[in-house]
Amino acid sequence: MRPEDRLSPEHLALCGALALPAFLLGDSLAAKGGLTALYILLFLLSGRRFRVLPNAVVAAGIVLAHLAAPFGMVLFRVGGFPVTQGALRLGALKAVTIIGLIYLSRLTIRAAVRLPGRAGEVLSLTLFYFERITELRPRLDLRDPWTGLDRLLREVYESSSPDSAGAVEGSSTGAAPADPAGPATGLTGPATGLAGQATGAPNGRASGPRTDAAGLALGSAFVLLHWAVYLATGK
Repeated sequence: MRPEDRLSPEHLALCGALALPAFLLGDSLAAKGGLTALYILLFLLSGRRFRVLPNAVVAAGIVLAHLAAPFGMVLFRVGGFPVTQGALRLGALKAVTIIGLIYLSRLTIRAAVRLPGRAGEVLSLTLFYFERITELRPRLDLRDPWTGLDRLLREVYESSSPDSAGAVEGSSTGAAPADPAGPATGLTGPATGLAGQATGAPNGRASGPRTDAAGLALGSAFVLLHWAVYLATGK
């Protein structure tokens, strides 16, 4: 069982929220680099794919943007342009921070998380659709991106709607498809997808795993590791 499957979505999100300040407040490039590497390792162990090229492009763009405003000791020159230690370190630190935040959020935020209130419902639904889009791994045609985007959103909506779930259930059990009237209205309507129909979770989304003792210990260790690294670096 994967470590994240031992924590409920709410407790997993809480671990991320408690670890986040220690990661953000730190100013040690080595410490942030190590934590980011840990996030990527856990991401790979969870069975998901790490894309090198997009992350390299993001990191290079951030570093180059900071090198455009040189400060500190000049390390070398490219033509007449100085590459300075201060700008290079700051750019690398910002790049590692952005990539670390991306993978920390992808590790600790699940579509099944239940947030209170109307705003929490909207955010939970947004996370649900975001996870469905990333699962599909869309490939957009750069010659006609809007048509591809429209096709992608339609596919996500149709695969998550009560109509598609009812049709699948009806074909497999002989029952009539679900009535499209009623449940498809409002914010929670489109989210009643196949997983939710199968599990009976509220709002049509799977409720996710429950926290056990091992998960609680792993989550606590994850949070404590962040604060120990933050205090050890003296920043």
